Amino acid sequence: MRTVYVRGHGTESLATLIDVESERVRDDLTTQAIEHRADLLVAKRIGSGRGLLPIAAPRDIDLERTDRVIAAVGGGPHSELAARVARAVGRALGAPSRMICAHPEDSSPEEALATVEGLAELVPDIEYLVVPGAHVQDLLTEEGEGAMLVLGAPGGSFLERRYLGPGARLIANAPVGAVVVQSAPRRVFHAMGEPQWVGVHMSCVDALSLHDVDPIPVVDAGAVVGCAHRSALETGGREPVSSVMVEVEPLDAQDELDEVVAGAVRPVLHGGRLVGLLGST
Repeated sequence: MRTVYVRGHGTESLATLIDVESERVRDDLTTQAIEHRADLLVAKRIGSGRGLLPIAAPRDIDLERTDRVIAAVGGGPHSELAARVARAVGRALGAPSRMICAHPEDSSPEEALATVEGLAELVPDIEYLVVPGAHVQDLLTEEGEGAMLVLGAPGGSFLERRYLGPGARLIANAPVGAVVVQSAPRRVFHAMGEPQWVGVHMSCVDALSLHDVDPIPVVDAGAVVGCAHRSALETGGREPVSSVMVEVEPLDAQDELDEVVAGAVRPVLHGGRLVGLLGST
């Protein structure tokens, strides 16, 4: 996972474990996340980053004592991220990692088993176990004094999240600390390719020889002013690209990827600047 991190106790060490090429955020988070194509933000607090990136927040982790990593998973939106972070940390430390999924003591484990098996398809190479709900804390204790916990951000009120809920109790009793994770939607910048463009005054024949992107963004004075399709460029000869270009609706790099309609190549902007392309040629 390509990772960026902000200052805080334990953030740099966790980020470096997950991604040896992780970068510290020194200026604008959005710009750096886009430039680094970041998949994860490591921060002290869940909620940092305004939902731009998934977050991993270390809570009193002791990496020197960690000899196994446990991801508490379920049907919630953060479980896949918890499993991915647990696997990444385990691999970096040379320690085994495992998903644990709980089910109510008075019910069948089948639903929990289906959940964890589905997660295992998304996050392979990690063990998993299904246990009765009341036994999760006992099992975490049984894992030994070197067990680190990774779990999704608890829901409920602030007091429940911080002090009273079952997630808070698990965090408080994690032998060598915990990592709390919170997922976020994938953004356009996660899927975009490198920026390609031609100048508004370039000849059509020269534009054809430079790129095979279709359509190709057209730029004037640093701003995207349209796009040109290859079929139009092929008939334009030595005429300027501006003679055949058409309007284009750019995407913002921060747009949610699921809300973008798939189709032709579209320019991706950040702060009015072309930073990438999204779509098929």
